[in-house]
Amino acid sequence: PLSRLARALLERHAPMGEAFEAEQERRDSRREGDEIYDLTAWSLPLVWGVPMRSLATTPPTATLQPLVPDAARAARVSGAGKVAYLLAWTGPAAARSLGSLLQQGVVAGVATRPFVLDGRRWERGTIVVRASENDGQLRDRLATASAAFGVEFVGADSGYVDEGIDLGSSRVHPVEAPGVALLWDVPTSATSAGHVRHALERNLGYPVTPVRAAALGAADLSRFDVLIMPDASEWGGGYSGAISEAALRRLQSWVRDGGTLVAVGGGAEFLAGEKVGLLAARTEPRGGPAAAKPREGEAKPEPAKGDATRFDYEKHITPADERPPSVPGAIVRVDLDGEHLLASGVPGGALDVIVNSRRIFSPLKLDQGTNVGVFAPPERLLQSGFMLKASREQLPRKGYLMVQEHGRGRVVAFAEDPAVRGFTVGAMVLLANAVFFGPAL
Repeated sequence: PLSRLARALLERHAPMGEAFEAEQERRDSRREGDEIYDLTAWSLPLVWGVPMRSLATTPPTATLQPLVPDAARAARVSGAGKVAYLLAWTGPAAARSLGSLLQQGVVAGVATRPFVLDGRRWERGTIVVRASENDGQLRDRLATASAAFGVEFVGADSGYVDEGIDLGSSRVHPVEAPGVALLWDVPTSATSAGHVRHALERNLGYPVTPVRAAALGAADLSRFDVLIMPDASEWGGGYSGAISEAALRRLQSWVRDGGTLVAVGGGAEFLAGEKVGLLAARTEPRGGPAAAKPREGEAKPEPAKGDATRFDYEKHITPADERPPSVPGAIVRVDLDGEHLLASGVPGGALDVIVNSRRIFSPLKLDQGTNVGVFAPPERLLQSGFMLKASREQLPRKGYLMVQEHGRGRVVAFAEDPAVRGFTVGAMVLLANAVFFGPAL
């Protein structure tokens, strides 16, 4: 009875038809608005990051068992844990467990390098809870978290490993309960602020303090370790028209003193502005950097060789410094730098995300920061939904998740909302990484 709903939610791609897509290309060539309403992709297996297989026939009933929520959950804390307990960083459940434990005062660390212990490989991002740094109630707290969130804590009776970093290594960075603030109200996007707050408080179970953007200049930022700038509203002048110079100076100083500033979409675009200087990436015009007007002081490009008397009509009518066309809610592949802590918890080093904007960030140079996530090459870019040819040509290998250090702090920039509408479960682990691991970098 619900086969159509199941297909709509689970199928990889819902085509809109060649004629309709061709019409959108034609309209774009004339710079007319598209005829698309809302997202063009919503495949849950892709945005949840779980495998899905389509079967031609229903499996025999005898091979199936009813799935009852929470029925299989039980405390799983194995081993004596004489030295430490280990938690694999595998997604939102692990993040919920860590957040809960930190709020109870449990002392924990994160492994910034992989290791092998007792024949089992533990990936980068593994949570290490040392017995010597916690009280006698540690095992009970771990058991409670295990049963509540469905995770497993594995005891380690030795700090020495078979391969990789030891459990007492300086490569295990302390993770403390971060104080998290979220900007809201004008000029933030109400939906983006809601997405991020819902992801942190509901999906990850971690508290957030909302701070009005207009009060940023007077807010006591010393109370916070992480400040999140959600996407900007489509109306008005964005952050540039709402953040005063005094507030900006306080924000810059807070970052240099050790704060972690997480910026999403329009927030990242604001930080990339020349007058702000907190993100060295630049938003590109349509066609890429070569299509941009020369900035003041830059040399003008040489005129193309050829018949000087021939009038290039198409070139003449093409707007200069035009923004890229909008990507209407397509699911797009992102490749991650597996050696960076903020890419932890994503198996295979690739992730599918929603792109629903016209922003394209040039990736950071090697001496400016780290491109933790970049959009995949053209042949693997579009996973589901619709994207104009111009976007398919320009978006590959551009920045999705970027980190730039400033003094003792850093900026973590997302080109797109990793928590959009609360259903991009796979990408939420990157938000958790930014909040919990950002201050530990």
